[in-house]
Amino acid sequence: MPLASPPADTARVGADSVFGYVLRTAETTPAGVRWRTLDYEDRPHYGPDVFNGVAGIPLFLAEYYAHTGAAPARELALGGARWCEPPERWGDNDSLCFGRGGAVLAWLRLARVTGDGALLARAAAAAARLADRAPGPVTDFLGGAAGEVILLVRLWEAAGDERYLAAAQRRAAWLEAHAVRDAAGCHWPMRVDAPEGWALWGFAHGAAGIGHALLVLAAATGQARWADLAREVAQTLRRAARPDRGGLNWPAAVGATDLPRCQWCHGAPGVGLFYAKAHEVLGAAADLQTAEAAGETTYAYGDVRRNPSQCHGLAGNAELFLDLYRLTRAPRWLDRAHDFARRALAYRVPGPDGDAWQADAPGATSPDYLCGAAGVGHFFLRLAAPEAVRMLLQ
Repeated sequence: MPLASPPADTARVGADSVFGYVLRTAETTPAGVRWRTLDYEDRPHYGPDVFNGVAGIPLFLAEYYAHTGAAPARELALGGARWCEPPERWGDNDSLCFGRGGAVLAWLRLARVTGDGALLARAAAAAARLADRAPGPVTDFLGGAAGEVILLVRLWEAAGDERYLAAAQRRAAWLEAHAVRDAAGCHWPMRVDAPEGWALWGFAHGAAGIGHALLVLAAATGQARWADLAREVAQTLRRAARPDRGGLNWPAAVGATDLPRCQWCHGAPGVGLFYAKAHEVLGAAADLQTAEAAGETTYAYGDVRRNPSQCHGLAGNAELFLDLYRLTRAPRWLDRAHDFARRALAYRVPGPDGDAWQADAPGATSPDYLCGAAGVGHFFLRLAAPEAVRMLLQ
């Protein structure tokens, strides 16, 4: 049955609420605009990264500006990107979600929505070290080579500089060389300098996120080498799938059989996004069927983590519904995304000065992207325009 209120109305209310919170909590400094966010241990800090720092907030603000034309959103986004820019904030970390890559992505998105070529030049300057650096030792999407592949492809698409595409392919070749093939199939250790450590299936740290990066590269280059490796990942993950609540879910780790999670970072929502991308790039009907089975399980779990966030809450889980709607046009997927959006709105925290937004833990609020309000706001914008607004980190 169709939901009573249109998704666009829910999206507008949610995105405006998040923008008001981000605007109210912004701090202007000589170095730019910053926000106090919560780190992974829920401690207040001023961090520069996408994961739970400042760099993810301009991603929402840039999209909000593109959607609404609100000049304050553009100015805040520019200020946030400037605050993240100084090299001393990053050390040696160039990764997409934990390092300098987040600042690169912020400048890229701002260049796109404003049409300002000078911002693209700032993205290129911030990415110079990344393009020249050798890959490794981390393989995954959040902090390793897979996320860097996607960032470098996006740089190539924006700037047309072939060295970015070459750097992306060097990382993919490195991933290819370090793939483990055993009875479980094709997978990777999270770190190649600790091969006896974690080997995971999910999007954030495992095979699904790596496979997604290979699909992005295959689409950019047309090379069968990357498509074939992504197919191998799809075959492996299909064997690892387990029936769960009317659909499919995945254990967190290679060799495990229990199903402890159903969220973007570990479990059906993130793996489902990989399969949706596989269908989009490779065209196999079986991949779309697997993505839809992951969507069924994701919807059945509902608000399993009791928060609205991207990494492991309602917004991140509902991103799969939006991709399935975009690919199939089946109304149930848009209805389900809208249902999760309405549940997410319940995590607004009204106050005398306006709304705040619950972060990962009840009682805590934060404006960051993956565990706080900015990522939820970006999901609302996707709900309003699923074709025009894509999941920014992918």
